Amino acid sequence: MSDGSIDELLDRAVAAINRGDRATATALAGQVLAVDHGNVDAEDLLTAPGSAGEIRRLTIVFADLVDSTALSTAVEPETYRTLVGRYREQVRAIVDRFEGHIGSMSGDGMLAVFGHPRAHEDDVRRAVAAGLEITRAVSELSDQAQRRIGIEITVRVGVHRGLVYPPGHRPRRRVRVGREPRGPGVGPGPAWDGGGLGCGRPADHCPFHPGGPAACGGQGSSRAGRLPPGGRRVA
Repeated sequence: MSDGSIDELLDRAVAAINRGDRATATALAGQVLAVDHGNVDAEDLLTAPGSAGEIRRLTIVFADLVDSTALSTAVEPETYRTLVGRYREQVRAIVDRFEGHIGSMSGDGMLAVFGHPRAHEDDVRRAVAAGLEITRAVSELSDQAQRRIGIEITVRVGVHRGLVYPPGHRPRRRVRVGREPRGPGVGPGPAWDGGGLGCGRPADHCPFHPGGPAACGGQGSSRAGRLPPGGRRVA
């Protein structure tokens, strides 16, 4: 079974559980587990609370500048504000172009959601394309900064897709992701009514958890489409 077929089965399982058809959702999740043992989304659907409200599968992009604290001390405050301002403008424009939604932006950290409030059939590809475009834009911005003030900047980008539950309805093993970034790799993000976000992975598999994969865990950087050590290409 292809990854596309697994995604389709999971989407159908989510739709089934949202309309109250747990039997169909369980059967579809079982089909996924039969070929993708340990699939976390499928396992979670089997244990999702019966009154969980609307469950969604979203794709999330998190980006922040690498070593931004050191950068802020290496240049004049006005220069730093201008540089970060340019970065934020470019990130916003890229996310808008791919029709994602910026859920949170604080300092140089940004989290964008693809699939809510506006959904597309290719939200995963849109999210990955936006992430790669962010790395290219920051690479160009870094070249300009190198020529003008003699410094380089790099960006860290993580892409994750998983189940999102309304606040208070997360099943067991769910990782709570806060509303504001609190360190490298911690992804801020909205739930449906302003609460937290269940990212759909245990802590050791969550790209937004501080101890998670290097793609979003502060271990490296991604520039011009390159992945950091431990990073995994999504599409």
